[in-house]
Amino acid sequence: MSFKKILVAVDDSPATATVFAKALDLAQKDAAQLMIGHSIELAASSQLTMNLVDLEIETR
Repeated sequence: MSFKKILVAVDDSPATATVFAKALDLAQKDAAQLMIGHSIELAASSQLTMNLVDLEIETR
């Protein structure tokens, strides 16, 4: 099976390094685009301004 795009979710858990490494390896093997997703939970009363940056990693 060949992938064109791979989305991997990361957080602060110990498994993140392993999951990311496997996703990166798979993306490199298939010359796929690797997208990284990360989310955070905010308290309802918090005010936060966030700038979202598109992160694109080209695999060769």
